[in-house]
Amino acid sequence: MKGNIKNTILLIACCCVVGVGIGSIFIFGFNNNFGNGGDPIYNPGTGHVILEDGTDMAIEYRDSNVENNEARFTYLDVNESSHQPVTPSLTRNNDEVNILVIPVEFEVPRFNRYEIVEYTDEILESIEYTFNGDPSLNGENSYWESVSSYYRKSSYGNLNLNFDVADPFKPDMSANDFLSLEQSSATGAGGSQEIIMDALTNGITKNGQLIDPYSSRYDYNNDGFIDGIWLIYNVNNTKEVHSSSQPFWAYTTNFMAEATDREKGETSIVGTRYANCALTFLYDDSRDGYDAHTIIHETGHMLGLDDYYSYDNNFGNYGYLGGIDMMDLNIGDHSSFSKYSLGWIEPTVFYQKEGTVTLKPFEESGEALIIPSSYYNDSAFSEYLILEYKTPTGLNELDANDNYQNGYPLAFGNGLAIYHVDAKLAQVIYTQQNNGLYYSVESYLSENETSIPLAKTNLYEEKVFEVANSNTPSRNSISEDYALVRLLSKDRTLYSDVNKISRVGLTNRDLYQEGDSFGREQIKRFFDYASFNNGTPISNLSIEVEEMNDEGITIHIKR
Repeated sequence: MKGNIKNTILLIACCCVVGVGIGSIFIFGFNNNFGNGGDPIYNPGTGHVILEDGTDMAIEYRDSNVENNEARFTYLDVNESSHQPVTPSLTRNNDEVNILVIPVEFEVPRFNRYEIVEYTDEILESIEYTFNGDPSLNGENSYWESVSSYYRKSSYGNLNLNFDVADPFKPDMSANDFLSLEQSSATGAGGSQEIIMDALTNGITKNGQLIDPYSSRYDYNNDGFIDGIWLIYNVNNTKEVHSSSQPFWAYTTNFMAEATDREKGETSIVGTRYANCALTFLYDDSRDGYDAHTIIHETGHMLGLDDYYSYDNNFGNYGYLGGIDMMDLNIGDHSSFSKYSLGWIEPTVFYQKEGTVTLKPFEESGEALIIPSSYYNDSAFSEYLILEYKTPTGLNELDANDNYQNGYPLAFGNGLAIYHVDAKLAQVIYTQQNNGLYYSVESYLSENETSIPLAKTNLYEEKVFEVANSNTPSRNSISEDYALVRLLSKDRTLYSDVNKISRVGLTNRDLYQEGDSFGREQIKRFFDYASFNNGTPISNLSIEVEEMNDEGITIHIKR
């Protein structure tokens, strides 16, 4: 077993605000050899289909986008190209990605502002059922989905997660020491990383037996990184955790360190993407401690997904999607963009000048339709519109009928969702100088590239391709007017960049039902100069919902 974690060596930027965040890690002078882990199996939809009718427009789009582009990048590719740890989002056959869950048990103090509880068998069972589900309920639990059952369903069977819940680990620090390290460290994650180092050094056990976290069991894609670690802290006073400044809040980030193999004496880089939160989050909407909403959201970050709310928004944790998305306000299913970027679906690409398409409910079928800009490289990391038929069924059903925590908005009912995605990859140059880290943007990845170039690093500079846009305007690399993914509401703008005001999405205002249409009014509202961000004209586009029922939605597209 490896151990003796020596030191963290790299710069980590961690974002933790009222909500949840994901950090980035930039590695100078580090190289790794990656294994492909085998070919994934794509289950949903009808496969990658190109709809075109031989018109001049279709031929132009086809020639520029299709014949030379077979990229099919996922977030795993994006992260591997920059040498960042990420949890694999695709598995083969009945294989599983195994993630370590470590219940962190701080010593129960006599006097403390936090309710520190001892881990009883009942509490440990609630952790097990939250992550892996009750075996008698087919991997779900009595409240809702487990993390494992949610991702199996959301990915249409493309991702099987198993969580190895370890024995409680007692760190060499108090809860107050942990918070002090979190608040004083430059990364905002000093306490959690100290605990990971402590656990890896002193050993993690399950049923009293040592676990080897460096074994192939915890490195599914053979990239040399631990696939994922979850830390659950034994803190259970909800009011304190939810009201104070970052006390045991939920967040996800990366961790890199040097480790020495005790048997061989060899030193290597050890990395993982990890998440952590207080035990209280499991009780947010479940008396029995089976609520997986926050855990599912953070696990989405472990897979590579970004937050879809805006960190700039002072009036609520939502933005361009109106709060209704698992990566926005932690409710409902993942969107078509999220699933596309993780490799779970292969949308149909519409190149016709005019045509009619029927989509089945997205939650159950994975069917989605792309209307591309002229920058489309056959992957999610392009610019396009993506359409899906939302229904209050399956993974959406609970949050469509009950207000999560008695305050969250209800998830969508039936209707066509139209998203504008600008997930193009740009080469960013990070320069380490005496007084900080600086970045500049060079150019977008060429549309003809079928792989993402590996990061170029030296002691003071790194050139890396990463997603240029964010749903937080101030974090966009190109323009604060752009967004990573935006719901093109039927009747309104869901987020105001000027006033920092968000509006919660509702079906009859934001989704398109039978007889509704997307056209000039929406184009004027959402697109400057009636074009995509890359300049592709969109002024003549119209999308009309001709028919809608529980089985599907039929839309007519003209441009």
